[in-house]
Amino acid sequence: MELTNAKLLAIDLGTSEVLSIDLTSQAILSRIPYLNTYTPTGLFINAARTKACLAATTSHEGALFIIDIATNSLYKLPIPLPHLSQITLTDDFKTAYFVDQTATLHHLDTTTMKTTPLVNPDITTCRCNGICILNNTIYTIWENDDQGIIAGFSPQGQVVFERFIGGIPTNLFALPNKVMTTFTRNKLHGEGLAIFPLDEMEAPNYLVINPADNCAISAYPCHITLNDEQTIAYVTNEDSGSISVIDLETMQITTSIQIGRSITTFSLLSDSRFAIAGSNMFADLSLIDTVNRRLMAVSETSGELSSWFCLYS
Repeated sequence: MELTNAKLLAIDLGTSEVLSIDLTSQAILSRIPYLNTYTPTGLFINAARTKACLAATTSHEGALFIIDIATNSLYKLPIPLPHLSQITLTDDFKTAYFVDQTATLHHLDTTTMKTTPLVNPDITTCRCNGICILNNTIYTIWENDDQGIIAGFSPQGQVVFERFIGGIPTNLFALPNKVMTTFTRNKLHGEGLAIFPLDEMEAPNYLVINPADNCAISAYPCHITLNDEQTIAYVTNEDSGSISVIDLETMQITTSIQIGRSITTFSLLSDSRFAIAGSNMFADLSLIDTVNRRLMAVSETSGELSSWFCLYS
């Protein structure tokens, strides 16, 4: 089995360390400690695969830790940040956008270390469940009771895209011509993936994921991954322990990969034949064969692994 010499950055919540792991040998190459007073809220890697960013928070403040992958070193950005509810970074790590506890969207310039509040989208009763950036538009999803909203903002904080979701959005992924969000507790559609064209005159597509097909009471779709060609979407269903494979050209669910255990995140290796999944429930990582649609192995460690991780080589 060829894993293309891939390596992985993972977070051990029990020891407050970022681990560098060789997937072929499963050996831990390095352990990079971070301040144990912080709880991680995200792990990102830059486009060059040379640096990673650990976002973390306490009850009253947030922090960004930059990891140099070559030297296995870590430092905290010397800037005070509010509690980080959701955060996204540009591929070069020069800019970050985050939402704080007051539902305010902020801009952070990591070069000048300047933070600027942009907008509170007048939905203070809502909770931000996700954020991403594409082509200078910051996309966010918001939960309010049993419904949700997708809102896109310009770098200056102006609303440029807004769509209503009949259920609770759990994650999102932006493409040049569409925005996708997983959702649950939708009275009309149940659970699944909603695909919204950026042309607001076009109707969205709702692809329903039936938990009965996965031998579970609920599916709880919570994560979206695309292949390199951006033609196939893999939707992780946390409660049913499965992955729904979706053809984005035909807008059809083509198959389901049954894992048999709860998983939360999912990332493809370079050739898409294998993938790594993280689990909030079990605090471990799984190796998945996407061709034969089966679970290959589960990490054997005494650590408490976060579901956030990054692949690199």
